[in-house]
Amino acid sequence: MVFDFKRTRVIAQHSIKEQIKTSAFWTSALWPITSMLLLVSYVVIKYGDSDVGIAFASKFLPQIMAPLLTVMLIIPYMGMIAASIVEDKTSKLSELLIAQTGFKAQVLGKFYATLLLVCGNLLSTFVVLLWVDKYLHSQIIRNLIHYYAGWQVINLTMSILLTVGFTLVLSIWRSANYRDEEQLSKTTWDSVVVAMVIVVFATSLIKSNVANNLFFQYISMIIPGIGDIFIGSTISVKWYMAVVMYGIHIVILSLSLKYVIRYYSVHILSKH
Repeated sequence: MVFDFKRTRVIAQHSIKEQIKTSAFWTSALWPITSMLLLVSYVVIKYGDSDVGIAFASKFLPQIMAPLLTVMLIIPYMGMIAASIVEDKTSKLSELLIAQTGFKAQVLGKFYATLLLVCGNLLSTFVVLLWVDKYLHSQIIRNLIHYYAGWQVINLTMSILLTVGFTLVLSIWRSANYRDEEQLSKTTWDSVVVAMVIVVFATSLIKSNVANNLFFQYISMIIPGIGDIFIGSTISVKWYMAVVMYGIHIVILSLSLKYVIRYYSVHILSKH
């Protein structure tokens, strides 16, 4: 199957238009909630000079609030790509696109569309935080900017890769047991949202706690210099751990996605 960039681009453009229409409600519903979280955090830190306020600023914010904010921003798009891959199999437009470009091009088109939408949403959030910091000069805003600039990019990539791969595997498994497309779509939506939330929170908590992990402290005493890589500084923890931990996972997920698409194209679509 030859990759067709032009037709994949057409699929991506169509997916972006459809997903923007679908996400209009979700975006308008989530922004007040995220804004309220920012406001509450700002008030607590601004007027809480006690130890509780300091602990809130240094612990709760980077470990809980930033992952929660990211989850709220990307859930609509993760759910949409999952639902569209399953539901569009029955649409006439999807059947035409599959006939012309194949299932691989359709999945890649939707993948690129969702990636652009999510990155655009996070970028707009980042710009808003910079604008707010210009007038408020709040440490909470700087902490969020620092968090987004680093690990949220990795979390976002992992979430999208896992979501697409998980959706395809689940679709194949469920299609062999269920003929009801509505039930299949609902099951996929619920499962993908749960999986994505787990990944985002897990990676965020791993990042925030790795410097205090006893395993890495023990290894640093055995192997000279490894402490400087893993627990010596925040920058080293961020990027070296990203290469070690997430590089392996991305390779595995990419290979899994490749073989899942190939299996689906050859063994499933060829029978219909």
